[in-house]
Amino acid sequence: MSERRQQGLHVPLRVRFRSPIEQAQWEREHGTLPPRDSQPLPSPETSADIEALQHTRQIKELIRLGIILRAELGLSEVLQQIVASTSVCTGFRILVVHLIEEGSDVLSPFAFAGMSPENEQVLRQVHRPVEQVLRLMRPEFRISQSYFISHEYVDDFSDIVSVTNKTVDDYEPGGWHPEDALIVPLFSPRKKKLLGFLSLDDPEDSKVPTLESIEVAELFANQVAIAIDNARIFQEREAEHRALADACNSLRTREATTDRRSYQYDGRGNERYSRQRTKSNSGSR
Repeated sequence: MSERRQQGLHVPLRVRFRSPIEQAQWEREHGTLPPRDSQPLPSPETSADIEALQHTRQIKELIRLGIILRAELGLSEVLQQIVASTSVCTGFRILVVHLIEEGSDVLSPFAFAGMSPENEQVLRQVHRPVEQVLRLMRPEFRISQSYFISHEYVDDFSDIVSVTNKTVDDYEPGGWHPEDALIVPLFSPRKKKLLGFLSLDDPEDSKVPTLESIEVAELFANQVAIAIDNARIFQEREAEHRALADACNSLRTREATTDRRSYQYDGRGNERYSRQRTKSNSGSR
């Protein structure tokens, strides 16, 4: 009986699944895989996975920025959040939003990301004419809706003040040069007029931007343009409300000092008034 019981016992079986990295390590230790130097370990995430995650992050940021645009925040705060998100999602470490001042043809820096306080202070002192930047918008520099200006043309634009965190010593042939420039024009979706520019610099991969990366930057630049448009619509409405309130106050003051009006309704529901002149202090005769 005891022997039969022993034969009927169930021994639990524990199964362990190795990750691709652990499996490669095990095979290497048992001689079934070449040494590490001769064959790299498989990456837990393929380039396609990384690209998909990046696109997901970009979409989430664009949705978040759309919510921010509907919040009651000041233009400066909104633009600061947009440039910070743009830097993270595009890989450009340095971004600056330059806006055309209302009623003038002068550009002034308004929002920054990734720039040192010293360089930021230098740019804040620069108020350049719009025409100076429009010269950069040559057809041969255009990629999508943006403009990439190679350092090879730096002598043509020597009068434009710029700052950078890198030196020529960091340059690798074929990559991003410290004197390269990428600008995205900001157009009003409402009035279709130029509002300013978004400049991008110092890409993380140190490469010249591709068409795809520029198009992603343009999506975020569009959020900047919408934010500026919304802020100016709000300012225009506030000015209209103030003008209307001032006109109403002026009318009330004038009526109070000259006339007294009593409003009545006739039998058909139409409003009419009768005016009674204010009597003079001498009294009536």
